Amino acid sequence: MGDRRESIMLVEDNIDDVLFARRAFKKAAVANELVIFHYGDEALTYLLEQRDGVPHPPRPHVGAVFLDIHVPRVSGLEVLERLRAEAGLQSLPVFMLSGSDDPVGIERARSLGAKAYLVKPPLAGDLLRVLRASGWLGLRIEGE
Repeated sequence: MGDRRESIMLVEDNIDDVLFARRAFKKAAVANELVIFHYGDEALTYLLEQRDGVPHPPRPHVGAVFLDIHVPRVSGLEVLERLRAEAGLQSLPVFMLSGSDDPVGIERARSLGAKAYLVKPPLAGDLLRVLRASGWLGLRIEGE
């Protein structure tokens, strides 16, 4: 952690939410690359290839994940559960995103080790706050 090349992964199938996240990170002047996947299985494959800590060039190393709970093919909760079962990915900060504040979903995400559960649309400041509060040191703000 703390590698200035670390990227932030967003796993989100709703194009409007992807555009919002891009805008929020830009407004907050986050300089980390935003890597986007629309399906849980694709994100999981990408992350499992990094579990040994060695990214496969030219892919950036992912230092934090924002994961929609309801992405297609493999759900966000299934992705989180699989990441927590992988030795090299257990400490990867994962922040769950959902359009619902359903207590069952929140509890399940927490029990699987999510760092936070954000109800969409989170504000740009909320995204930064949870990254900083998590202790994730890879966050780069332009001008810092």
